[in-house]
Amino acid sequence: MPQDEYRRFSDEWLKEFHDEFKGHELENIKSSKQLLESQKELSLTVERLVEQAEKMQEIIYKNNFSIQDISNNTADLVNAWNDMHGAVRIGSALGKFLKWASGLAFVGWIFIEISSHINK
Repeated sequence: MPQDEYRRFSDEWLKEFHDEFKGHELENIKSSKQLLESQKELSLTVERLVEQAEKMQEIIYKNNFSIQDISNNTADLVNAWNDMHGAVRIGSALGKFLKWASGLAFVGWIFIEISSHINK
């Protein structure tokens, strides 16, 4: 059997092992502290986001109320506009009819004039 298997730990080797263990322990403590700090920062960020979301909901509610109010207040104006637009369309159709009828009247007048000249 090789001698290294039964070798005793020397003081130097134990000290090196101890120092290495302490180094890992300190790294774990530092990473735990960093983790706690990160969790605190995350909690603060989440709280800020929740506050912002609540403010946004309040603003959205106010906007919806304002839009509804504006819609109710301008309904009469919109109805008047639509009625006026309808009246203009009716007037346009009436004008087209009168133009058509006057065209018929002109043709009728020509026939009357021709027949009156023929009957003379």
